[in-house]
Amino acid sequence: QNQPEAFFNRALANSEKKYLTNALSDYQKVIEMQPGNINAYINIGTLYEDIGRLDEALDIATKAYKIDSANIKILANRANLYQKLFLNNRALDDLNSALNIEPNNIDLIINHANVLKGLHKFQLAKKSYQKAISINPKSANAHFHYGLLLLLEKNFDLGWQEYEYRWNLEKYNKPEYKKRITEYKKDIKNGSLLIWGEQGIGDQIFFVSLIKSLPKTLDITITTDKKLINFLSGNFDNVKFISYTQISSLSFDYQISFFKLGSLFISSKNIYKNISLLSAKTENVIAAKFFIKKLKKVICGVSWRTNNIINGYARSVSLLDLLPVFSKEHISFIDLQYGDTNQEKKDLNKKYGIKINTNKKIDNFNDIDGLAGLIESCDYVITIDNTVAHLCGALGKKTYLLLPYGVGNIWYWHDDITSLRYPTVKIFRQSEPGNWLSPIKEISDAIDNLTLNK
Repeated sequence: QNQPEAFFNRALANSEKKYLTNALSDYQKVIEMQPGNINAYINIGTLYEDIGRLDEALDIATKAYKIDSANIKILANRANLYQKLFLNNRALDDLNSALNIEPNNIDLIINHANVLKGLHKFQLAKKSYQKAISINPKSANAHFHYGLLLLLEKNFDLGWQEYEYRWNLEKYNKPEYKKRITEYKKDIKNGSLLIWGEQGIGDQIFFVSLIKSLPKTLDITITTDKKLINFLSGNFDNVKFISYTQISSLSFDYQISFFKLGSLFISSKNIYKNISLLSAKTENVIAAKFFIKKLKKVICGVSWRTNNIINGYARSVSLLDLLPVFSKEHISFIDLQYGDTNQEKKDLNKKYGIKINTNKKIDNFNDIDGLAGLIESCDYVITIDNTVAHLCGALGKKTYLLLPYGVGNIWYWHDDITSLRYPTVKIFRQSEPGNWLSPIKEISDAIDNLTLNK
């Protein structure tokens, strides 16, 4: 039984098979036999992190740190956990300690820059990215994150160039048609053009209005999420919208991604010059208005959650967070949230007597047409950063957008009070990590002022 190597190897095997309980048990036995086995601590922390038990992962990382405070991997791992728990200053301390040991470790330097960006120390972050690039000019990771920061600062000219390095990252797989079809250039007036969405629905909605900047003589086909096809087709008469699976059977003269299209028409001197709004189908708006006419109050749409696995936990709010707004008796609230929200709404109603009205005829996740009609029928919308936010902005709906502090730093929202791309979207950002009290109070006050001024 006293064979720590055997338990360690079995733990690795259990981890690969996703037998997490067994893996944790084996690692614990390793530590009992070898209290100083750093790798066992590190692997336990990784397991806890993978299943979302961040506090326990941090506890393990701190125990490992007490054993070996100069271990680069321990410092880097704990810094990562601090970031995920909104403790950026502590993350910075660990990364500074690690960089004192290995000052030219490019991964540490990039992580250091990312934390500085999260703390809104943009100039210091920029210097760290530039240092990483000077050490390794071919580092796609450094260029990519540097590009995101430049875009956040509205330095589009250099930002787009740096952002192109994403194609050298493992997580960005170049689609086959990007390799075989000639890339579109701005001066081309004729031919068939494929525009393809490389990111999620929100980004595709964000960029789609740029199509109107292209020459009308082009034969344009856009590949997009199938949920968007009907909605977008109703907004563009001379553009074909198809699903990703249909591309292989078609041929094109040129191709370009939505993001690359952005680099052609969004520059530091020409920021969102050609903004155009989208609209919901008339029949969907009529149906939605029929649903809400019985409410006879001001109508506020609400969306409060995202399932994004990277930073959704930081971008989402709970319904209880929104109580200062829900308590306003002159407002009726409409559910714009996708996913199963029934229990949350029942709990809110049972405990506080607050009802969020749901149109059961609309699938908020799959029926973008219906959702757009519902949004059009609202007087205004409160949402977090998700697909609903982009849809509201594209439709020109008055929107109060809740953004987290320093998490993700989604470049297209910038640090402005009003969105540049979506002028009807007003931004309310956390002033400190994880605390929604201040921005939600600001929204509550803004709604009160709106009511007084009517």
